[in-house]
Amino acid sequence: MIYFIGTEDGHSIKIGYADDPRARLDTLQTGCPQRLALLAYMDGGPHEERALHKRLAAHRIRGEWFKPNPELDEIMKAAKVPVDGESCRRNIPLERANYIVRQLREPPHELYKLLVKR
Repeated sequence: MIYFIGTEDGHSIKIGYADDPRARLDTLQTGCPQRLALLAYMDGGPHEERALHKRLAAHRIRGEWFKPNPELDEIMKAAKVPVDGESCRRNIPLERANYIVRQLREPPHELYKLLVKR
């Protein structure tokens, strides 16, 4: 699966590939001082991941991390989002996670504002 993991400050989104995006989130969180959240995911593998990286190259920060931008917003809107009842981040309270999930149809920059306000 292709996953989109965002930082709580809203400045970067990681686009990667993993069989289990939630497990990958936990692994990434270990080495990141900011809270991370699984924003969305979609079917795909390494080929699709590379295609997205190439398509969004103008917005690359470093490696697999990208700046939020309108094109990425549209891709994420078409992707699956964590369903109600699933915490998009284990250290975000479930009630807060459910509220965030309901807001995911808004532009991602609005989601990041929600994450930061907690």
